Amino acid sequence: MNTHSRRRFIIGLTALVAWPLKMFGKAARPLRGDEIKLSDETHVSRLAELSAPSGLIACSMIYHCIRYTIDPHKLDAFEAYARNWMEGDIIRRCGGKPIGYFLPKKGLGGSDNIALALIGFKSLADYENYRGKLMDDSDARANLAEAEKSRCILSEERSYFYRVE
Repeated sequence: MNTHSRRRFIIGLTALVAWPLKMFGKAARPLRGDEIKLSDETHVSRLAELSAPSGLIACSMIYHCIRYTIDPHKLDAFEAYARNWMEGDIIRRCGGKPIGYFLPKKGLGGSDNIALALIGFKSLADYENYRGKLMDDSDARANLAEAEKSRCILSEERSYFYRVE
């Protein structure tokens, strides 16, 4: 690579790196408190907040998504578990905004052992407060104990999202 080509490459690379800064005003930055302690595991979220003065991207809520692998033969037990969170108002009482639980629909194809839950929070700090209140809530503890007893939940994966409007 000659000097002229190398110089064009460096200029192009600089423009590529600077583009998001021009587009959004500043670089993505991690939200404070991005390491969350949950029971015996530590979940590290890679949440990023893009602040755009032009209003192209808004990050006003954080959405907590739980992806459950469930026993398809115990769908009724899992549905009771989900209804307890939603109808028992446990999520709202502890500070979350429940979007819903989504269970597999048999007969339409696709996996019959995956379920989802979506819960909204104003900030990561609100999510952390929610987790603390959840552990102190007797209805939440009873619901978790019932799910463990029935063994309807085989595993859970947690992810965090923001909504682009």
